[in-house]
Amino acid sequence: MKDNLRKGFTLIELLIVVAIIAILAAIAVPNFIEAQTRAKVARVKSDMRSVAAAMESYSVDWGRPIIGQTEIKQSPLNPFGKGADNKYVRLWCWSHLTTPVAYMTFIPEDIFSIKSRRLQDDGSPSGHDYYMRPQACVEYVLGTTTLMPTEFQNCRQMGVSWFTWSLGPWRRWGCNPAAVVARTPPNYPNDIYDPSNGTVSRGDIIRSSRGQEPF
Repeated sequence: MKDNLRKGFTLIELLIVVAIIAILAAIAVPNFIEAQTRAKVARVKSDMRSVAAAMESYSVDWGRPIIGQTEIKQSPLNPFGKGADNKYVRLWCWSHLTTPVAYMTFIPEDIFSIKSRRLQDDGSPSGHDYYMRPQACVEYVLGTTTLMPTEFQNCRQMGVSWFTWSLGPWRRWGCNPAAVVARTPPNYPNDIYDPSNGTVSRGDIIRSSRGQEPF
């Protein structure tokens, strides 16, 4: 009987083993999550490079970037009319890169928005949104003599013809990317994703015709 008891584990030994497993899990799980986030950031940046190649090819053929979301929403030529769902407007804008000429074979999705609820800067919900946002930095709204918003004019003066952006790991909608690209907001550069502040840091991932922001 004594020999059988000696072969078992004491309560202290079991607690030590559990504590060691808990410590290892506490170290491993955050690193695994960090690796997932870094992979998603790399995916977004890769998609943006594909967008850049397609956008520049389109610009060479047509003499301008594709029609941007802000441009078409303010235009009387808007095929959806006022009050249209942004995601459908955005999808229509992106379609210029896939048809009739396939500058891209598919429309890139924002991996940080897929099946997730987009949040405002204050944390309040703002609905679903799947696609990265295309914007053209043109001078006038399509089909009018109305000037584009000041931020877009500032972008154009800085030599930027288009930009697109993802919500980034923070997954919140809180900045004006056009103003970020034009370097005008008071909280710039905090609106740009910076992994040095932590994998899930504040800010969007933005790419323009001059490259990754900040370029």
